[in-house]
Amino acid sequence: MTDSLSDFDGLLNWPSLQDWVATQSLPGTGPITAVNKLSGGSQNNIFLLSRKDASFVLRRPPKHLRPNSNETMLREARVLAALKAALYRIRSFMPLALMSLLSAQRFM
Repeated sequence: MTDSLSDFDGLLNWPSLQDWVATQSLPGTGPITAVNKLSGGSQNNIFLLSRKDASFVLRRPPKHLRPNSNETMLREARVLAALKAALYRIRSFMPLALMSLLSAQRFM
């Protein structure tokens, strides 16, 4: 299934991303079967990823990182995690630290 999914000019590394998804507590079951790039991100890339029975959003820095891209995303993740703890209206949030965004840009 990964062979038919676009990598959006190298923005998504499907083998690594599929392996990561399989080890996380994300919505849905099975591998990612569909991907759409969402508009609206002025500096980051936002993707809607679908699995068998659910969808979720992946947000990643640009292909060519700015000096503070990873730090900015991690700071935003900490803010969202704090908001989720205070207001449980944020449906589902997977901290970027768990995504190992800083470990060699594994999804890029």
